[in-house]
Amino acid sequence: MKVRVNIPESLEEITLGQYQKWLTIEGDEEFRTLKLIEIMCGITLKEVSMLKVTAIGEIAQHLAAIINDTPSFKNRVKLNDKDYGFIPSLDDISLGEYTDIEDNMGDWANMHKVMAVMYRPVVSKFGQLYNIEDYEGTAKYSDTMKGLPLSVVFGAVNFIYRLGMELCKATLASMEVEMREATSQQWGDFLNGGGGITSSTHLQTEMLQGLTKLANLTSLSLSLTPPTKKRKLILSESN
Repeated sequence: MKVRVNIPESLEEITLGQYQKWLTIEGDEEFRTLKLIEIMCGITLKEVSMLKVTAIGEIAQHLAAIINDTPSFKNRVKLNDKDYGFIPSLDDISLGEYTDIEDNMGDWANMHKVMAVMYRPVVSKFGQLYNIEDYEGTAKYSDTMKGLPLSVVFGAVNFIYRLGMELCKATLASMEVEMREATSQQWGDFLNGGGGITSSTHLQTEMLQGLTKLANLTSLSLSLTPPTKKRKLILSESN
């Protein structure tokens, strides 16, 4: 019996929901490799087991290369025939939006909630400018966001990470200038005691810890092990 396999050619053909599902898979690398093909190619685990060992290895490496791609940021995306736009101005982000992004950003299991904050339906547009629907919480579009192409998700995560790193550098540079000016005026004794340096280091640590969560999300290296002919495949449809 021949098995027809539709292999994704890019991140555009893999959804956030598929990726989240694969990340929940537990077991050794060989089993996770088989599940990767099952989930990303839309076939059953039994059908995966019918493929040649060499084919499984080639497909797995192809999928790994795709998932390690670094796509560009997209501020507009079409999903279910509806136009969604990224938050037009992060400077105008509300406390509720910021809190929901911060609370969920560090966990891929919640990434659909983050995307539900960042991308909402476009309600008006003029050329390249647009406005999106007012924020009403993550629940309204979180399930819909599971259908986002992984290219859009990875692009948004990388965009926020780079933006955060630039902000961190700018903030620390500004603090350094202020500290030097303060030292030359009236805080010399205080800074010589180490208080100012300690404060600056503490703030730097807090900022970098937050960005580390995003760095971990953008480091998507995979270690995939194709099955060997010498090893019997143990497959379970319940997984």
